[in-house]
Amino acid sequence: MINSVGATDFPASYGGMKVTDDRDLVIYLAGQDPALVAEVDSLAGRAGMHVTYVGVPYSAGYLGALEECVAEDSPILKGEGLAIEALSGDLVNGVVDVTLETPTNVPSSVQSVLLTPAQVASAQAVLDARYGAGRLVVQSRTMQAPVAIS
Repeated sequence: MINSVGATDFPASYGGMKVTDDRDLVIYLAGQDPALVAEVDSLAGRAGMHVTYVGVPYSAGYLGALEECVAEDSPILKGEGLAIEALSGDLVNGVVDVTLETPTNVPSSVQSVLLTPAQVASAQAVLDARYGAGRLVVQSRTMQAPVAIS
């Protein structure tokens, strides 16, 4: 309930949630949103859960929109030499992790390869120029099986 209320009613500030092993609730919050805090406190209180708020740079909605934008641009990026395998929002650090496909000259028996620092820097420069510095982070390890991003 809290997750759907946060994502639907507070997309600019709600970052997500997790339940700890002690059944405490951790809510990730981008900025200050007293209305969101009041709603979460009310819902969690009814369930007898303790809530801890953790500040994050961006909301889950923002990171999701950025992922969607990059996914839509994937054919253009592939034309620029960046074949994207996976996108994953990193809520705590406020970035979207970008994993590239394994180059085609690598044997299929290899599950992933470690990109050179120069390859990572080159891919990062392309993404920074297109989307702004610090929003996307190129991962140094690739994934083997290409999957279409749609």
